[in-house]
Amino acid sequence: MTGDAGLWIPPFLLREVGEKIPNSTVVIVVRMRVTRIQWERPEAFNAAVLGFIRAATAAPQGQA
Repeated sequence: MTGDAGLWIPPFLLREVGEKIPNSTVVIVVRMRVTRIQWERPEAFNAAVLGFIRAATAAPQGQA
């Protein structure tokens, strides 16, 4: 997760890294720097984190 105004982890670099990690998800928050996402955009941060947790804890397909 990064912001589109991030300097430490520019979005293009995060996308490149995400393409190399199997089953990864890249989240880019608009008009935000990475160091402030959780405070200034808690709804975006929480949605991304909760989505990750839900996906990680979901039953494998065919095993509901």
